[in-house]
Amino acid sequence: MLRELIHRLQSFILARPRSVLTGSVALVLVALALGSGVELRTSRSELAPAGDPDQARLDRLTGDFRGSQALIACVEALPGSDRDPAALRAFADALAAELARDPAVAHVFHRVDAEWLLDHALYLVPPGDLERGVAAVRDEPGLVEALARLGGPADLNRLLADRIARGLGEASGLPGPEAVEAVRQLAALIAAERRFLEDPAGAVGELIETPPLALLGAARGQARDGYLQTLDGEVLFVVISPVDQSDSLPVLRKLVRAMRARATDVASRMPGFRVALTGPPAMTVEEMDTVRRDSWVSSILAALGVTLLTLLVFRWKSHAILVLVALGVGLTWAFGAVRLELGYLNTLTSAFIPTLIGVGVAYGIHPISEYELEGAHTVDPFRATRGAYHATGTAVSTAAVTTAAAFFSIQLMQFPGFAELGLVAGWGVLLCLLASLVTLPALTLLYGRRRARLDRTPRHASSASAVDRLWVERAAAHICRYPRLTVSAALALTALSAWAASGIRFNTNLLDLLPDSAESLRYMRRMTEGSDLSPVFNMVVADDLGELERLRTMAGEEPAVARFDSVLDFIPADPAASREAIAELERLLDAVRLPEPPAAVQRDEVVRSLERLEQTLDDATEAAFGAGLADLLEPLERARVEAAAARQVAAAATQERVAAWGVAWWRLVDWGHELLDRLRDAADAGPPTPETLPEELRDRFITESGRYIGFLYPVGSVFDPGQLGPYIEASRRVSAETTGFPLMFYLMSNRITSGFYRAVVAGSLIVLLILLIDYRRVRDAALSVIPLAIGVVWMLGGMRLLGLDFNFANLVGVPLIIGVGIDNGVHVIHRMRLEGDEGMSTVLRHTGRAILISSLTTMIGFGSLALASHRGLASLGLVLLLGVGSCLLTSTIVLPNLLVTLGIVRR
Repeated sequence: MLRELIHRLQSFILARPRSVLTGSVALVLVALALGSGVELRTSRSELAPAGDPDQARLDRLTGDFRGSQALIACVEALPGSDRDPAALRAFADALAAELARDPAVAHVFHRVDAEWLLDHALYLVPPGDLERGVAAVRDEPGLVEALARLGGPADLNRLLADRIARGLGEASGLPGPEAVEAVRQLAALIAAERRFLEDPAGAVGELIETPPLALLGAARGQARDGYLQTLDGEVLFVVISPVDQSDSLPVLRKLVRAMRARATDVASRMPGFRVALTGPPAMTVEEMDTVRRDSWVSSILAALGVTLLTLLVFRWKSHAILVLVALGVGLTWAFGAVRLELGYLNTLTSAFIPTLIGVGVAYGIHPISEYELEGAHTVDPFRATRGAYHATGTAVSTAAVTTAAAFFSIQLMQFPGFAELGLVAGWGVLLCLLASLVTLPALTLLYGRRRARLDRTPRHASSASAVDRLWVERAAAHICRYPRLTVSAALALTALSAWAASGIRFNTNLLDLLPDSAESLRYMRRMTEGSDLSPVFNMVVADDLGELERLRTMAGEEPAVARFDSVLDFIPADPAASREAIAELERLLDAVRLPEPPAAVQRDEVVRSLERLEQTLDDATEAAFGAGLADLLEPLERARVEAAAARQVAAAATQERVAAWGVAWWRLVDWGHELLDRLRDAADAGPPTPETLPEELRDRFITESGRYIGFLYPVGSVFDPGQLGPYIEASRRVSAETTGFPLMFYLMSNRITSGFYRAVVAGSLIVLLILLIDYRRVRDAALSVIPLAIGVVWMLGGMRLLGLDFNFANLVGVPLIIGVGIDNGVHVIHRMRLEGDEGMSTVLRHTGRAILISSLTTMIGFGSLALASHRGLASLGLVLLLGVGSCLLTSTIVLPNLLVTLGIVRR
């Protein structure tokens, strides 16, 4: 029935080619008018299913909390420049002030008010810890009085030795964890003394430059004066919250461009520093710009490659132009159809044109290839055109319908981006088929008649192309020379590929899709791996502090939640208990007296004091061993080794260094006075409340409507499926209203992967059903599928050989390969049914030529993506290249030999 329908259609077209061509041009003009109104939507939130409650919840929070879409400026010193921390902080201050002036910026957060933190530091310590600290000082006999007698390192060593000796008899009664931690702190203190003896000025200078805030540990992720920074202090972060919370690409690009311009201005005034941008806005802009650039480049390369190849492989170069014109007509119609189907393109569906270039060109290659074999301009153009479509029209139609069905099956992936790609690509394939069945025969006939009128010389066949010389005249006759051996080798290779395919994994890390050189990617990794300020978290919202405390308690019970950050970190949990402990601490501070300047430090005294400390630690080690306190042995031995090293340093010190000890010691005492004053001021301050928090903390933890935000940070990476699932479940147990990037990523991942399996299964079944309807024989339908099935297995084996994994970008390549790879088997079986009596060599000479040309053009179209700098697009290009290439080999080598081996066709 399909063959009869194609014949009637061709008879109608060939009877009135000018009218058909005029109608085609009119439709092109209409498609261009429609296509001009197609909108490009770049918002990632629009890729979520319509009415998705989780996306709606995130959108509501985003509108109320500007910090959820923050851009992050990373500041560091240039290589070879002065790495003075004070200069780096001054640059960050200037940058933050400049960025805050931009009207697109709601607020900037790069440091916590250090003075405020110092004033309230004691209230930020948990009351229990504060009470234990006060009790430790209060219950230590003579500790406060001994501070006034610390005239140098020797006095400190004697104080430590006395305390250790006094505690030897009590060691067996000490709780294990507390004792171990105390000894570890002792070892750290002795190590600090060793550094002091080696470089007194440097050691004391480093300590003095470290503000009390860092010692008190008042703010997580902030060390020097409350700045947001990496753990090594080499990179400072400036968090920029935009006024417009839209994730539309033009909005994000405008924001990033404005911030770069202002950062460049600051860097020109204060040279020696680099500013890099990261965070969701910067990564989205950089990725989309990369994809757009790669798409343009790959489309141009694909068009050039297809054009050059068709010019090389056809006997008449003008035939290549006819095929490309028909392809252009189909692409134009497809673009116009987008306006009717969706009205817009998104970041994924915008790639349908390069896809159609690789796929749609095949529908014109098959009839034109046969047209040349029918004699083309050496015979009557009408008879040659009709014969070409009589031989190929049915197979081309079946191949295109199966391809479109496979593309349509992608709509089963419940991720709108991929689903819409399947929709526009499926209709695009059908429109490219329509152009090949309607426009191309009319063009071919009109061109053939015009050439016949203009060419008054005797007509003759054009010289054979490279494909004719290599394939038609040589290879086709030898493909089936050893059918049994070829089939056996193919089966062995298939088994090996299937075994290798078992090692392919699914890489869910979105960061692995961006180019390695991407600035936003490099600094995102530095931020997540080198600081406590990862921007990857879920969020929960509370209406009051009581509910927020309940959420924090629940989060603390979840092993998959690393920490819970909220305004509670800056508000005392029990102000009354804190006030009571602070009052007692204040009484102790009033009794503290620091030493007065004594005589110069004596080297011999320091050496003797360290000898005694070393011996005391040795005795403590033996006592711990005898008491069976194994956990204490290692830290005690480490402390003894540090004491011995310090003694050796002291014994070898010169007079100049000994003199420097005294100077540095009194610098240290002066710093101690400053610290005591800070503690006394903090003791006099009142407890902080949400209303008295600095503005930067309110902006970070309180929404514009006055609700409280809690940040749930994951244990491990959210891109590890084994860690993401438990983290999402834990977040939902903390609050059913939790939202954030990890949750949306989790839902997207599940939609894509579950939809992928449905698309593959449904696409395969639909393709098989179409073949059964077309052939009306199970055997022929099954034979058509064999090249595709083996080709996919070979593709998987090739992926393992090249070290390729599946990811969110190349996963859609499998349904695409199902749609494209089935074509070759369809053409071989159709041709076998048409002229199989003449032998497989004849079948291969005819349809094999077109398969070779069309597959090579498709490989060029898809393979151009492999050159993309975006690693996701490049991996998709490689997967498609492997898939199409494998299906080419299985359809032109494996299937013909199988048909000969089974006795279906003679060689």
